Amino acid sequence: SGTIYYVDLEESSPSGKSVITVLATDKDKDTNQQIEYSIVSGNTDGMFSVDEDTGLISTTALPTDRESGETHQLTIQAQDKGPTPRVGTAGLVITLLDINDNSPTFEDSIYILSVLENVTLSSHIGVVTAVDPDSTENGTVSYSVAPGAAVPFDFIAGTSILFTTGTLDREDTPLYSFMLRASDLGTSA
Repeated sequence: SGTIYYVDLEESSPSGKSVITVLATDKDKDTNQQIEYSIVSGNTDGMFSVDEDTGLISTTALPTDRESGETHQLTIQAQDKGPTPRVGTAGLVITLLDINDNSPTFEDSIYILSVLENVTLSSHIGVVTAVDPDSTENGTVSYSVAPGAAVPFDFIAGTSILFTTGTLDREDTPLYSFMLRASDLGTSA
């Protein structure tokens, strides 16, 4: 009793992936020495199972998704098979490590911004927002004007602030319509 195991596991691990084997010992003899393992708490989402004979903790068919819960704290019970069973427990803390399994999405599907034609070069004209639920660089969003859009606008590096990169003349071009791109800084999953 009192042992705590700590394990890191990559999210989206396949069904049946071995996580860790917990081990209990019993100094008794015969059936009193035989141990049966079970998960007694913390597995409310059913992502993990334990082999009752070996103590091997594995993933189940349910997805291990970090975005729905980064840390899982289980209590593992070891019980001997004696006529008056004795029980011990151990804690297991499983931390799901992020993979780049989400793409950024814009909060709005269309942004309508207005700007005066006589603004100076590099004037801020608006802010757009995209979110990515992944963590670290996998969830850090970078913004750009989609390739092929010949427009006098761009983003300030490292921000979601759109600014002017050229002069605007309402008589020449009263309306600009173009696509924006949001990318994360992670590598593909």
